[in-house]
Amino acid sequence: MAHYCVRAHLKPTQAAELLEELTTGRIRQLKPEGTEIHRALSQARVHGDGTVEWGEMCFCATPLDHERQTVLDRFFDGLTTREVEGPHEPMGARPLPDVLAELAGRAR
Repeated sequence: MAHYCVRAHLKPTQAAELLEELTTGRIRQLKPEGTEIHRALSQARVHGDGTVEWGEMCFCATPLDHERQTVLDRFFDGLTTREVEGPHEPMGARPLPDVLAELAGRAR
């Protein structure tokens, strides 16, 4: 198991779908890592340049391999990972769920 600082760019056209998957708990139901993905994205922060940052724990040989296949690549581009000591909790910036709600509201 390793902890990662993850950075990526949200696909704006996917904001409403990601918000729905987070609020309905659909992501949380994925096995085996759904609970971890849900926790990580719920605590993610969006920086002024649009970069989304979050901390995630992973058991894959390739960092976040399964997570990318099941969730992350649908909603994000340019995903990078950096291994860190212990859990990574991004500070400052805007909470991802707030940004998703704002973007989803504009799309309606």
